[in-house]
Parts: sequence; C-alpha cells; structure tokens
Amino acid sequence: MVYVWAVEQDELSKRSIPSDPRDNSVGQDVLVPWVLSKQHTQVMTCNQSLDLFPSEVERPDIYHRYYHLFADGELVALARGAAEELGLEVSPFPEMHTTKKRGVEIVQEGWERSNHYIELRRWEC
Repeated sequence: MVYVWAVEQDELSKRSIPSDPRDNSVGQDVLVPWVLSKQHTQVMTCNQSLDLFPSEVERPDIYHRYYHLFADGELVALARGAAEELGLEVSPFPEMHTTKKRGVEIVQEGWERSNHYIELRRWEC
C-alpha cells in the first residue's frame, strides 16, 4: 500500500499547495516547510536533567524538504513502469499457467482525503 500527497487537495486539507498553471496530468515538485520548535529544550547534566523554558519565545527553525505531489493517474503509471522495468507482468494472478511467470496485481487504487493511493500484490507461479 502506497499513499502519496495529491496535487488535488480537498477542502479539509491543512496543506497549503502553491498553485502552478501547468497541466494537471503531471505532478508538481514543491518544498514543504518542516518546523523545529524551540519552545521546550531539555539539557542533560552529570546527575540531573534540567528543563529550560526561555523567557522569550524563540523563533522556530524552519527547514524545507522536497516533495513531489502526484497528479491523478501518475502513481499508477509509475507503479506499472517500475514493475515492467523489473520484468514483472502487470495483471491479476493468472488462472491458467503453463510457464513460470512473475507479476504484480493492482488490487485497488484511488484518491482519499487529498492523497492518491495504490495497493499492489506481487505474485509468482
């Protein structure tokens, strides 16, 4: 099971995604802020731990991490392409088999709460 953030965000999403005028058939690369809070710092000394609360609230450190937001259909295409590169057949488990085969079945895929998802099952016969 793989969940990824979607370019398409619903009204309940807390994510603020910068708009991009490009075609929605392609995902979008963004930098997502990650906030490191300095409200509470713990310092260890030889025999004790001291909790320090600064008298002034310090500004938190903000780091930006890369993330790719996926467009509709992009995750499925990526999974299919990866399976094919590995020499795997992309299909349900075959009912009749006479030769040795390996593959991946896409059990389900969809969109839920501003995320695309795919569930895959690997098989071998």
